[in-house]
Amino acid sequence: MRKRRRPNIKCGIDSGIRSTVKKLNKQGIKTKYSCAGHRATSKYKQEQGYIAFNKKLSEENIRQAKDILHNKGVKRIGSKTKTMRHGKATVFSFSPRE
Repeated sequence: MRKRRRPNIKCGIDSGIRSTVKKLNKQGIKTKYSCAGHRATSKYKQEQGYIAFNKKLSEENIRQAKDILHNKGVKRIGSKTKTMRHGKATVFSFSPRE
C-alpha cells in the first residue's frame, strides 16, 4: 500500500489572505478554512471572503481577530457560529478587496 502524501498547506490559501491567516495563527487564533473572496466578473457573481476557525472563539479572540483583519484593510466583517464538519466554529465573512 502506498503512503499518502501530506498536502502542501500553503497551496490551499489564497495569496490575497495568506499573510492575514498567518498572523491569526501566530496569535494563537487557529484558522481551519479561508478564502479571500472574489470580485464579480461577466462570468461569475461576487463571492464573499471568509475565514473559519477551528473552534468557537471567545469574545476576546473575536475582538482580536477583527482588529487584525481591520488592520489588514478588510472591511464589512460579519461573524457567526456555525456547525462545521469538525464541530461548532466561529466563521467571519467579509467583502472581497477592491
